[in-house]
Amino acid sequence: MRKIIMQKEELFLTTTSYEDIEYLSKLFEDYELMRYTFAKTFSKEEAQEYIKSCFNFSGNLGFSPLFFKENIIGFGGVFKFDKNSYELGYILDKKYWKKGLATKAASMQRDYITNTLCSQAVATAHPDNLASQRVLQKCGFEFQKDIFMPERGQRKLFVYDERKLFFK
Repeated sequence: MRKIIMQKEELFLTTTSYEDIEYLSKLFEDYELMRYTFAKTFSKEEAQEYIKSCFNFSGNLGFSPLFFKENIIGFGGVFKFDKNSYELGYILDKKYWKKGLATKAASMQRDYITNTLCSQAVATAHPDNLASQRVLQKCGFEFQKDIFMPERGQRKLFVYDERKLFFK
């Protein structure tokens, strides 16, 4: 049975159900969606295997389906980044771009991290993904530095630290 992990108005992140795999695997086949995250597409079989092994079917952390109202619109999730912070991420189906949903998803995940896990949320964005960088800035994240992640390549690290806001 699906469990809601976090919710902001009509947008929510849930645990993964096997019925989600078909839709999610189609997202992994779209280069425009995958280029900044994985730098490649997946075959249907690779995508389904990745989803079965790497998505969250029972907990609160990891990739999970993202819903708007009753429609699955992509996926997102929260991951341990280092000993002091958690990272958020999201990928939306192209038909849901430019509707404010990425900003809402990022702020929902940021709030989940800072209200339940720790005071510092981070997010990384591909240097060429200007739309994602703007979303993070709208959500109060500040660019920290350029980093290299062996599994993802060059990234821009953005940090949201609730303690900094409190002491401003």
